Amino acid sequence: CSGHSVNRFLDDLGKCNHIKKMYFAGINDLAEIINKLGSAMKSNNFTHFVVNECHLGVPEATFLFDAFGLMNSLEDLIIDCEEEGGVLANLNDGDMAGCIPSLAACTGMRSLKLNHLNLSTNSCAALRCVFPRMATLRKLVLQANSLDDDC
Repeated sequence: CSGHSVNRFLDDLGKCNHIKKMYFAGINDLAEIINKLGSAMKSNNFTHFVVNECHLGVPEATFLFDAFGLMNSLEDLIIDCEEEGGVLANLNDGDMAGCIPSLAACTGMRSLKLNHLNLSTNSCAALRCVFPRMATLRKLVLQANSLDDDC
C-alpha cells in the first residue's frame, strides 16, 4: 500500500461511527494513527479498546486518554505495553497520573487492564479518584507495574 492509500483508509475509517471494537497491536506511531482517526476517536461508541505491544510515550498516552475522556460507552479497556523484547511504555508514574483522570468519563467500564505502564503511588491516587464513577467495574488488572503497599 502507498502512504496515500493508507491515509485514505484512515480518513474513511475516521468517518465510521458504528465500530464497537478497536484493536491496535505492534504500532510504533500510535499518536499519528489516532490523530488521523480524528472524529472516529471522539464521536464513536466504542465498547472495547485494546492497545497491545505498542510503543506508548507521553504523546501517545495523551492522545489515547484524551480520547477515552469522550468515550462514555467504553466497557473494556486493555493497554498492555509489553513485548517479547521488553516494555514499550516510555512513561513514568506522573505521566500516567495525569492521564488517568480522563477515565472518569467511562462510567460503563466493566474491565480495566493497565499493564506494564509504570503505575505507582501517584497513578494509584488518580485511580482511587476515578473508581467511584465506574460503578460497573468488575475486573481490574494492573500487572507488571511499580505497585507497592503505598498504593
